[in-house]
Amino acid sequence: MYIKFSTNQAFKKILLMIAIIVIFFSFVSCMGRSEPQGWAGGRIVDEDFITASMDGQLLSLDINSGKQNWEPNLIRVSEDEDNKRAIYGTPAIYNDIAFVAAYDGKLHAISLIDGSLIDSVTLDSSFIGGPVVYEDKLFLVSEEGILYGYKIVTSKETQKVALEPIWDSVDIAERVWSTPIIDEQIIYITSLDHSIYAVDIDTAELIWEFYTGGAIVASPLIYEDHIMFGSFDGEFYSLDKKTSDLNWAFSDSNNWYWAAPVLGYDADTALVFAPSLGGSIYAIDIETGILKWESTVENAIVGAPAIVNDMLVFGSRGNTLYVSEISSGIILGTCDVGDKIETPISVIDDIVFFGARDHSIRALKIKPNGNPDEYWDSPYFSDKAKDGENPNVLDWVPGC
Repeated sequence: MYIKFSTNQAFKKILLMIAIIVIFFSFVSCMGRSEPQGWAGGRIVDEDFITASMDGQLLSLDINSGKQNWEPNLIRVSEDEDNKRAIYGTPAIYNDIAFVAAYDGKLHAISLIDGSLIDSVTLDSSFIGGPVVYEDKLFLVSEEGILYGYKIVTSKETQKVALEPIWDSVDIAERVWSTPIIDEQIIYITSLDHSIYAVDIDTAELIWEFYTGGAIVASPLIYEDHIMFGSFDGEFYSLDKKTSDLNWAFSDSNNWYWAAPVLGYDADTALVFAPSLGGSIYAIDIETGILKWESTVENAIVGAPAIVNDMLVFGSRGNTLYVSEISSGIILGTCDVGDKIETPISVIDDIVFFGARDHSIRALKIKPNGNPDEYWDSPYFSDKAKDGENPNVLDWVPGC
């Protein structure tokens, strides 16, 4: 699709891009520090929580204790690029290997058995979104909008991994900060250039492009034939995933959308929960696009929520974890963790996992009444691990 911009449209697009970059650096800067610090989410692998820390480490923590399974190593960067030791995207898992895309443009393969570095590949651009594994293939998109696709080849004899290109890398978009998603042999990519793209997984050919009025920062969500996402034009969209035809657009947001949406159910009704920078969660009927409820807290929501039974759990930049009722949005419980929550929420059963800006990884148990309780004896503090100290503080006092 070719879209011609007027001078006024181009100027507005430049101003919006500047605003997005300002917001980005307000997120990555902490306590006067200007170097990038990531906000990666995590994966549950058997009894372990796999995530990347603010300090640029891959972590493997026992989900029941918060203890590290092996001592983490810092992601390697060039001597003059220590300020690029950041991981924003959630690691992708293939068998016993974690793939991590770093801000300095390297893709790392790390053993989940002992944390050792198996291999690294230097690519053309910084990465903010993470890689995604589909069957025996790996895909990722750089900040500059270049799509890479590889076949993963492993050797049990040598304990090595090779990445064989499926096709030449493709320049898809102008700038991408999200992790692509894959469904039925199609890769879906959102971009700061205001578009979402559908790309054939086998050929890397463009299937369709849908243009919005603002940047799209987060990954989309697929439910049946719907693909859903929020834009910086203030609209939340549902498209037909095969044709890009518009199903509906929700226009009553109080702000832009940064966090990825999640799927949930109220009885037999499928709902999409769309968090906004204005501190609101919108529960929208997927079939009709009609708002079921809105729940608003004081600060921006920048990490994807999670579903625990019949409750929605989400964090805010106001240091608080919230638990709300799926059917009504009523807040059932809260926990002040003492610093901003900007990572996605991960969940297994009634336990949620997330990171906070004090360099901690935390686990909270969500009670049936919605009250969150600390699950570990202490959070895991990655900055202490980096400095060679005990990352599980012995004299820590639970906040909830």
